[in-house]
Amino acid sequence: MGILKRVFAVTLAAIVLALGIHFVGGELYGELMPEPHLVWDYLNWFTALGILVTLLFHFQRKREFDRRQQDDNVSFAYLSRNFLLFAAMFLTIWFFANWFEELYGSPDTPGAVVGFVWIGFNASFAVLGGITAWQLWKGEDEQWGGFPASGPPTPADHSTATRPDDGQPGMVTPRELAFSPSPEGEPPVPGGGRGANA
Repeated sequence: MGILKRVFAVTLAAIVLALGIHFVGGELYGELMPEPHLVWDYLNWFTALGILVTLLFHFQRKREFDRRQQDDNVSFAYLSRNFLLFAAMFLTIWFFANWFEELYGSPDTPGAVVGFVWIGFNASFAVLGGITAWQLWKGEDEQWGGFPASGPPTPADHSTATRPDDGQPGMVTPRELAFSPSPEGEPPVPGGGRGANA
């Protein structure tokens, strides 16, 4: 499962990088291409894959966090996971609505409006996709910012008692606290069990 997450992380990072490079530098080298709009046509298919991976990752991450959370406290981890999930949902609706409109809609929409819509999406997805790729790569979804499923770690039992050898208080183990009487009435032997009667 960890290898699959790394593959998704690298794929998403490559999509975001390609989108960001063409978004920023497309105006510089676009004139050198015979049909520069075809780059966006191909990039939209990869972007669709990237936005779906982002949405599914944040949905699974939020669901797992809610399952493991022990109380209803509103923490930073709770807020961040909700924010990223709703941001992914918003960008998913934004992308597919505009992409389908571009594929099957009316061509009479003013170019400035379409350009502004895509500028907003490309900048937003470059940020969210980069964050998601980083979280997938380092496997943060397995930690969930909390304790393991077995619960918080329990503190060690530092019991003190008088040691029979020096009469001073100190750290003792449960085996040292167990005494068994000698069958001949001799003083108790520390440790008990089979070793004491051997």
